[in-house]
Amino acid sequence: MSTPPDPFFTHGSNADAFFGGRILSYKSRSVTSSIERDKADAGTFKKKVKRYTVGPGDHTITLEGWVDFDEGKEAADKLFSQYMSSATDEAFSVFASGAEVGRPGLSTHSLVTKHDITSDIGATVGFSVEASPGPKGTVDRLISMAYVQEVSSAGNSQTFDFGAASTKTGKFTVHAYTTGGTLTVKLQDSADGSTWADVATLTFTGGSSGSPNYSGQRVETPSNLRRYVRATWSGAGTINLAGVGR
Repeated sequence: MSTPPDPFFTHGSNADAFFGGRILSYKSRSVTSSIERDKADAGTFKKKVKRYTVGPGDHTITLEGWVDFDEGKEAADKLFSQYMSSATDEAFSVFASGAEVGRPGLSTHSLVTKHDITSDIGATVGFSVEASPGPKGTVDRLISMAYVQEVSSAGNSQTFDFGAASTKTGKFTVHAYTTGGTLTVKLQDSADGSTWADVATLTFTGGSSGSPNYSGQRVETPSNLRRYVRATWSGAGTINLAGVGR
């Protein structure tokens, strides 16, 4: 399965973005994934070639868009600024070519490091948010396993064949919301594609019909994840995105 270039920039209609359980694709117009490393010029007199000392990489995801619904600026402020005032990090996932099942993307536990709101233009408010990996991890590649999946009974995704067992850990990422019930999403693996075992479980609960409870969660997968994987779900809620990285 192919993966998007990293860093990348997308300004078009196919990209998808998810933050804290919410799907922001219908409010977003551009997304950028960039990596930068600080450097110091270590060159000296008598040296004909410059030398540099480099620091660790700084990976930033930038999302820009418009909030054009009745809640206006206050809703956009509430969505992002709550993460500016604390050390809480939140799941942030982007897909340069869309998050339909089988598509590649990037995901991280992010700290919001910058948040801008533009002046109102009629009922439309512009926003820009920058996020970088927080204490819980790095930016990881993933494959979409479920996309805007409404859940009212037990079910599962298609089976994904990675060709061989993994040799390193990855992340299982789910953006979802509930309206009063409990939603359970699991990652399963298999050696033969027929006998399955649970390897990761994420649970979503709370909210009401008028006030859904959104959450984006990520959990590390085993380093020996077997060749075949799938997602399963039960309970009630909506999975905006479920994805796995290896």
